[in-house]
Amino acid sequence: ERFLKRPLAAVAGDARVVRLTEVEGVRLLPARAGGVWATGERDSSEHGAHDHHGGDHGETQHDPHAWLDPRNAIAFTQAVAQMLAELDPGNADAYRARARERISALEQLDERLSERLASVRERPYIVFHDAYQYFEARYGLAARGSITVDPGRPPGGERLSALRGAIRERGAACVFTEPQFEPAIARTIVDGTGARLAELDPLGAELSPGAALYPKLLAALAADLRDCLKGAD
Repeated sequence: ERFLKRPLAAVAGDARVVRLTEVEGVRLLPARAGGVWATGERDSSEHGAHDHHGGDHGETQHDPHAWLDPRNAIAFTQAVAQMLAELDPGNADAYRARARERISALEQLDERLSERLASVRERPYIVFHDAYQYFEARYGLAARGSITVDPGRPPGGERLSALRGAIRERGAACVFTEPQFEPAIARTIVDGTGARLAELDPLGAELSPGAALYPKLLAALAADLRDCLKGAD
């Protein structure tokens, strides 16, 4: 995380600091603007994706929510295992074995999520803030806009009006809020449109920390999306 750069330098100046978004195999997507997105924007974001092949490429305007694509989580796992093996060669085989187990589990998770979301891929929806682009791109989902880019900045009247219009014109089935933020704005947007209001949590704030958090996080996103979008039948 960028905000950790200075604290890490102060408390662990000799530590090896690695940006996981720059390790080999990570697929990055360009950041999007808030508001209403073009119908084909999820396809254009795929075309704008950038695969890292290692090395420091400096600061970019990429969407930072890369962990929501399990393929990126696989790349993270491979990189961490390799780094630990280099730092602790006596246990290198153990690190690599655990990485293989985790990667196998992530591949199975990816397959399950793809199957669960297949029936709602073409159902349009709106999110509170644009945290889900990687998840959408991986599973071909049809997000049509976000209420805000920065959750700390409330959207203006023009954007709210455009989003209400998009819900009606594009038949958005759901508008998703997040547990960390007051949903009043989302309720205002949904009122009178026929769209359903539901919740997504891109951080797993209500999940217990531990090795199971990541698969539970992605499974919960898939379940919450599917439940709302299927319920709009």
